[in-house]
Amino acid sequence: MAATYNLIASSTFTASATTVTFSSIPATYTDLLIRLSARTDAATSTDALFSVRFNGDSSSIYSDTVAYGTGVANGTARTTVTNTMDNGTQPAAGATSNTFGCAEIYIPSYRISQSKPLSTFSASETNATTATAWFFNGADAGLYRSNTAISSITIGAYASGANFISGSSFYLYGIKNS
Repeated sequence: MAATYNLIASSTFTASATTVTFSSIPATYTDLLIRLSARTDAATSTDALFSVRFNGDSSSIYSDTVAYGTGVANGTARTTVTNTMDNGTQPAAGATSNTFGCAEIYIPSYRISQSKPLSTFSASETNATTATAWFFNGADAGLYRSNTAISSITIGAYASGANFISGSSFYLYGIKNS
């Protein structure tokens, strides 16, 4: 089964902003993929969490499970009732200047009328002694417990109270399985 990727929308920041929203997502694809390269201005750390919300929904119907490794420590975490999904980290103000992280968020079956899973991989590094990789895998790694099709996606630095800085870029692709 061949997959065809089509760029739906993209955004590259020319100034700092808390969120990026992709809206009016067409219902013509089977899956969605988001790729990003970002950095935040969170002042207290070398990396900062970024999160995802669907359809502007800030009710507590999200859950996520994470396995992470920093080169110094590793662990897992699970949140079952929250108003956003933490989907990884990106470099913050304490990281080496001009370093950006990357992430890929895969959302299969975004139009189904039941809960929707997602998987994420993100990596950030300080170009010094710390590198962080977050892996969100499997159907229960990220879950949006809504029967409504996803028509908008907002990515933000909610958990860290930060902004994405100028130069951060975000790309939304639609995937058609043929």
